[in-house]
Amino acid sequence: MARPPCSSCASRTSGNCSLSSRLAKQIILLARSYGIEDGEEIRIGLQLAQEDLAQMLGASRQRVNQELKGFERDGAVRIEPTRLVVLSKEKLLAIASKQ
Repeated sequence: MARPPCSSCASRTSGNCSLSSRLAKQIILLARSYGIEDGEEIRIGLQLAQEDLAQMLGASRQRVNQELKGFERDGAVRIEPTRLVVLSKEKLLAIASKQ
């Protein structure tokens, strides 16, 4: 029996949400909690390895890396060695809203 769509995809128990949607929602939550606005950008003021994100989402580091690279290509985030910078909250919200 298929699960109903989830109402909040940021957790491991994600229902039918895609990894990209869950990851975008997690980045938005981190930006709200730890974000430091720098002009149009929001620097997440928390040292966070891709492995940490993967564990939060119940995914592999490799998959999280692939999704982050896609977000970077789309202009939603910039990946720095131990930090993420949100370049476009609107783009992340659009990704997060996709199932």
